[in-house]
Amino acid sequence: MALALNLKSFAPSLSLQPLLEKTALASAALLVIVLSYNFAELTWRFVPNRGNDGAPPPAQQIISSAPQRPASSTDVARLHLFGTVQSTAKAFIKPQVIRESKLNLILRGVIATGDESALAIIHNPSGSKKGDATYALGDQLPGGATLSEVHADRIILRRNGNYETLRLPRDKTNATASNTRSAIRRGRNNRDFNRSSAATTSVRQYRDTMINDPASMADMIKAAPFRKGGRQVGYRVQPGRDRTALAAFGLQAGDVVTAVNGVSLSNSANMMKVMRKLAKADTITAEVLRNGVPTTITKRMDP
Repeated sequence: MALALNLKSFAPSLSLQPLLEKTALASAALLVIVLSYNFAELTWRFVPNRGNDGAPPPAQQIISSAPQRPASSTDVARLHLFGTVQSTAKAFIKPQVIRESKLNLILRGVIATGDESALAIIHNPSGSKKGDATYALGDQLPGGATLSEVHADRIILRRNGNYETLRLPRDKTNATASNTRSAIRRGRNNRDFNRSSAATTSVRQYRDTMINDPASMADMIKAAPFRKGGRQVGYRVQPGRDRTALAAFGLQAGDVVTAVNGVSLSNSANMMKVMRKLAKADTITAEVLRNGVPTTITKRMDP
């Protein structure tokens, strides 16, 4: 009787067993699902999602579709790595054409030494002062011009910012070479004379050549201004192409001529005065500094 009662009391508990098993199975399945979800979420955090890249930008598609080639120098230049070049580049400036001067001036002679000692002898017909005047480089000329260059057959003037040419008359230009050659030729023909006579004759010949054609002086003697203490003292002389001319006047290479026939050479404008005096002189007296020592040299010009 007691056993029957015990079985009856245990019967309900046996009927609950399948329910408990189903509940446990459902809980386990739910736990697996939760763990799988968490594991999947953790995995996607470390693995890049390729599906979200999307299509590349249109520009990249164009570049990738074009055939690849190395960058050329033109491509690099288009980048303007060093800035943009100004579009207004300077045009090539043509050399200025030097026109003939319209100034009422006559070029009498030139001493074209090729350096700053060059001189030009100019006559101004409309000037108040009669006669010729000697001008050095940079001097102001009548008419507002400035002496810029001295050549064997012309001079270059600068006026109102422009350059102009003033030429020697044709007869003067042609006489330059002929007078010099004739003087040298006559000097060579006098070699049979004694030294003093030949020297005297040479002095007169050279003097006449310089008076008639001042430009020939550059062929005979090279002269450059000599300054001391910032002031011009005279002219230092060297042999020219005619190496006998310097000795004919009793000069030596390196001598500094300070005066000729009483006319000081401390001013280049006095060269014209020297020419005028020599034209009528029978003797040439030169004051010279030779190795710093004052010396006087006198040469006679006998007829």
